[in-house]
Amino acid sequence: MAGSETGTPRVLVVWCPDWPVVATARSDADEHRPVAVAVAGRVLACSEPARAAGVRRGQRLRLAQRLCPELELRDRDPEAETRRFEPVVAAVEAFTPRVEVLRPGLCAIPVKGPSRYFGGEEALTARVHEAVANALAQGWAAAAEELRAERERETDLGSGPGPGPEPEPAAGSARSDTEPADGPADGPGDGLGDGPVRVPDPDDSEPGSATPGRPRLRVVRAPDPAPPSPSPRPALASSPLAPAPAPAPAPEEASRTVPSPPSGPPLSRVGVADGLFAAVLAARAGLFVPVGRTAEFLAPYPVAALGDEELATLLERLGIPTVGAFATLPGPAVADRFGPTGTAAHRLARGLQARPLAPRPEGLDLTAEQLFDPPELLAEPLVFVARMLAERLHGMLGSVGLTCQRVAVEVVCADGRTVSRLWRHEGRLSATALAERVRWQLQAWQGAGTFVASGDRAVASDPVGTPDPLGTPDPAAGFAALRLVPDGLVPDQGRQLALWGQAVIDDRVERAVARVQAVLGHAGLRRIEQAGGRGPQERVVRVPWGEVHEPSAPEDAPWPGRIEDPPPPVVPRRPVPVTVLDALGLPVSVDGRAGVSAAPARITLQGREVEVTGWTGPWPSVEYWWDPGLHRRRARFQVAVADGRALLLTVEAGQWFVEAAYD
Repeated sequence: MAGSETGTPRVLVVWCPDWPVVATARSDADEHRPVAVAVAGRVLACSEPARAAGVRRGQRLRLAQRLCPELELRDRDPEAETRRFEPVVAAVEAFTPRVEVLRPGLCAIPVKGPSRYFGGEEALTARVHEAVANALAQGWAAAAEELRAERERETDLGSGPGPGPEPEPAAGSARSDTEPADGPADGPGDGLGDGPVRVPDPDDSEPGSATPGRPRLRVVRAPDPAPPSPSPRPALASSPLAPAPAPAPAPEEASRTVPSPPSGPPLSRVGVADGLFAAVLAARAGLFVPVGRTAEFLAPYPVAALGDEELATLLERLGIPTVGAFATLPGPAVADRFGPTGTAAHRLARGLQARPLAPRPEGLDLTAEQLFDPPELLAEPLVFVARMLAERLHGMLGSVGLTCQRVAVEVVCADGRTVSRLWRHEGRLSATALAERVRWQLQAWQGAGTFVASGDRAVASDPVGTPDPLGTPDPAAGFAALRLVPDGLVPDQGRQLALWGQAVIDDRVERAVARVQAVLGHAGLRRIEQAGGRGPQERVVRVPWGEVHEPSAPEDAPWPGRIEDPPPPVVPRRPVPVTVLDALGLPVSVDGRAGVSAAPARITLQGREVEVTGWTGPWPSVEYWWDPGLHRRRARFQVAVADGRALLLTVEAGQWFVEAAYD
């Protein structure tokens, strides 16, 4: 069917669990190794073995490493996430050109049209699931072959295979720990939606959590769809805002999802429901929600599933713990009490789209386009042009009072081919965020071999193929145009200012930065970047806003004597002198063999004496021992004091300093 009884179109969502971990993985990893992807000192994503050890999304690295000492940490690679997800999107694109990338690892398509061609929604779901599984298997095999070739080259050079980090295949029951993707609700036609909607993250559920009963949900398997049978629907994991609803009895066989093999390529799950919001939740367990049953499907979820933390907290305090209870409230009363945000969430809870389409003004072309004459032979110039086009697009939308929730990135090749990809972004698309996605998409197309110059023209390669390294650019080949086409237009209703301030989105930050730099100069406003070094002051550098940081020393070097992550968040510009005394009131000292004269008992900081409640160390650091001019010998301690603070102290030449503080 094309849509539900309420007019909300049917949507199919493909979810690849643990995608940030999968994107950094290699195929020869031990499937039982706990792995986590870290960003800004917190866990962004983790593998199933890591979750089994207690690691959770959002945890501080110190807590995660305490729960799982053997945890392997990896840096996030957004470009790799986009590049490795491109074959999956290409596989889904074989069924319909309207593939919407919510984020790498999660994409959606409208069911209208493809379901008629392929014999119904369940047949379409099974075919999509099978195609995605094949694309993942081919990509996994290609990664394995690349790794084997790399190790053979290392062996030929006499270096032998390096130990290197190994991959962690994503388990079928695992979840992809990335930020929620906010986007519009679903509108009529082939689009997926046109109003701002907080798309739930399928990753926020814990595997194996209790599932409240709900009849007539079907588990979708590939290649053959499962027959209709009663099944429970998945519940979100317990959260600080609202506990998961209690489970209801349900047949055991209906609650099973696709089993996870112990090793091999990463798996995927597919869900179908009325509207994007419910379809993302259905994909969490690979469920098929019948037409018109979305409100019933959503009812047992906690209100935290709506994605608005403030609203969820308030509803909990008012005794409204579930989406179903919230949906029973009268619409006018919700609008009076909670405003536009509450109204949009209330419509989602009832299985409706958040708000209707905003029609495009008659005769107005909002496409931002840049032509290249002669055609560009390299993709790098397109990356620079993308930012300019993004600014132009925002200006045109603002002039007519509209905003968009999706943007189609289109590249026209010199031989007449056009490739396009639809991107959705949480909330409003800022110019900076849009330019970043254009860059990721171009790199993904290049990595997949979409642009291959060979002979006298550019040809399209297999989505999982590799560009011909011997292909020679020719004037007949290259890129003729780059276009950004807005999709899913909604009225720009502005923002209601909070009484005590509010978060500022990226584009406003950029405008504020430009004004400040116009007054203070280009170097008058700086941002903090990480760098290589042993001490916390050496590990951060202040870079003028807008400049690319080029570290003078590699951040991932061994750095003997370096304090383990996470680094302290508070680092003064200059170390603060401090006096460290033992229980007898004598100064504490450290000898040349890193021996401590006595346990620190008190410290005197800025004329105030504080008792030491705990300490660890020392960590000796000897730097530039071969250079008399730069030679330094230091030792660092971590101490906890009675007022609740934790400090990083360093002693050098008998003098103690506060080098940093932990929050």
